Amino acid sequence: MMVSKYPDEGITLKLFMRVWEANFFGAVLKIRRASQHKKCSECTKHKFIIKKLAHNRAAMQAQAKLWNEHLSLQYRDRVGYWNMRAASRLGTDASGRKVITLICDSMDRSKWSVPRSAVLEAKELAGLQRPNLDLTCIIVHGQCVAAFFAEPSITKGASWTIELLAHVFHVLTQQGYDLRSYECSLHGDNCSKEIKSNSVAKFLALMVARSRLRKAHIQTLMTGHSHGDIDQMFSLMGSYLATQRELHDPSEFREAVVRFFANNSVRPAERLRLVERVSQVRDWKSWLHLGAHKSFLKGMGGPGAPHVYTFQRAGDAQTEGGKYMTLKVYRHRLLGIGKK
Repeated sequence: MMVSKYPDEGITLKLFMRVWEANFFGAVLKIRRASQHKKCSECTKHKFIIKKLAHNRAAMQAQAKLWNEHLSLQYRDRVGYWNMRAASRLGTDASGRKVITLICDSMDRSKWSVPRSAVLEAKELAGLQRPNLDLTCIIVHGQCVAAFFAEPSITKGASWTIELLAHVFHVLTQQGYDLRSYECSLHGDNCSKEIKSNSVAKFLALMVARSRLRKAHIQTLMTGHSHGDIDQMFSLMGSYLATQRELHDPSEFREAVVRFFANNSVRPAERLRLVERVSQVRDWKSWLHLGAHKSFLKGMGGPGAPHVYTFQRAGDAQTEGGKYMTLKVYRHRLLGIGKK
């Protein structure tokens, strides 16, 4: 192309850049900007060690093998999530059992500063401290996508997550889903803020024990490799909110999110859209502790902790106080590799 269009010019870097900008850049090829997400600490460690071992081929290959094992483990976690997501969209898994798959995550608070206005660009208002709303989304693959936001005065923790899960289960029941016959798989980041906590585990165990769910799983993706489809939706939502210059209060933020979800190209597999403003949260954590103060899963956090948990009824147990359900809890370090 360079020779045919510019036969009288020599092939130089200047000519290459001219052809690149005229024919390729932005139209055919586009260089992706550097990601702002935090990098995996394990991957970063392996990269720098391999770089330092450039003079020792055998040591570099051994380190590369360890890095490849780490990447294989995180990929297996993702394959497990993809399989459950596909089963939820189809309605059943390969064995014909009914499945719903949920993923829960929170959006970057910096995009939810209230109020938002062109007036705030004035120099006199540059140092204005604005409160940030909190937004948490739950995607029920193939069924619905729900967005919940609240003021910073409401504590965001285990009780917040359980409140949102309970509401989503209630909405699904109203839509005609008999969750008693469904296997529920809950996914999220490998942190205690959203789903990896004893309170959320107790809540799902209670749902299974009371036959509100047939079976339940908690699966968290490996730290540093948890970027998924819900984060892609957050990116689109953030880009849309950036175009909304005048949002003066939480109700206008809600209307903006409703307009965003009105676009059918956003999460087309989930037709039901919910946008709710949460004004208060029940103290689920204390309530669950009173009812199950002796039930506690140790070792949920820290390096090497399991990140797949399964709750399943083992049978009935007759006690003096009445009839209770006993649970089997399985803790897996990785999908397919587990111990009771």
